Amino acid sequence: VLVMGDSLTDFSGGFFLQENLGPGYVVTHRGVINTDFNYWSTRMDAAFQTAIPGPPAHVLVPLGTNDAFRYGPEAFLEQLNLFHTELRKRTSSRVYYFAMPETLIASLGPSIELNNIALREAYPRDNTVLVDLEAEFESAPIVPALYRDDDPLHPTENGYRLIGGLMT
Repeated sequence: VLVMGDSLTDFSGGFFLQENLGPGYVVTHRGVINTDFNYWSTRMDAAFQTAIPGPPAHVLVPLGTNDAFRYGPEAFLEQLNLFHTELRKRTSSRVYYFAMPETLIASLGPSIELNNIALREAYPRDNTVLVDLEAEFESAPIVPALYRDDDPLHPTENGYRLIGGLMT
């Protein structure tokens, strides 16, 4: 299992996937702060080189939060499709894309929501799965908290565990 993402991936420690999936799986996570689909489109080989012991059977791509800072729905889908094209040059693995949670940054929420709507309608359909984190975060109980008061962008351990549970 290869996870390619941004700071959410970096800070998550792999979303507890190794713990959730058990010893029959090898989970490699590559998270780089402040990155988006465009970043990973040009640096994909670096992520694949860390996937040991070989090509991953599953590629999880929890990206979209930073894209919402930069792109509206049309440009977001262009970036995602460019990424997907580059990904398919390297693997035919099952790929998981994510409708990202809106975070607690009020000004970012509408952009994430619009990009998620576009994603739900037009994500690549070739051996891919769409995981709707936005809906899961909205329906999750308020306690335990999914975000810290001092960081409205990155989930708490409870939030990361919720995401990891949805990824398995």
